[in-house]
Amino acid sequence: MNAAAGILGGHFPSRTWSALCPMPRPIVARIHAAALRGNLARARAHAGERKVWDVVKANAYGHGVERVLTAFADADGLALLDLAEADRARAAGWRKPILLLEGFF
Repeated sequence: MNAAAGILGGHFPSRTWSALCPMPRPIVARIHAAALRGNLARARAHAGERKVWDVVKANAYGHGVERVLTAFADADGLALLDLAEADRARAAGWRKPILLLEGFF
């Protein structure tokens, strides 16, 4: 059940929900590759000899997995939600291991 179904008592596709509840203000999100690289370096410094994988949630919060791959070049692997994102990461040049967090659907 999606949020609209729970609130409105029926099944509504996501596009209907967004039409019923538009964003109240413009939202801007920026990806700062240098900050992502810095976070990875800090995690690696604390990891010792352990592997460090980056987790990309929600298609990089809607920005596209491709936009974060260069920032994660030093990671040992990439954890993604679904196979479509993994395909896109491979097409964008990611050659290290990929862990699918959700599995196959």
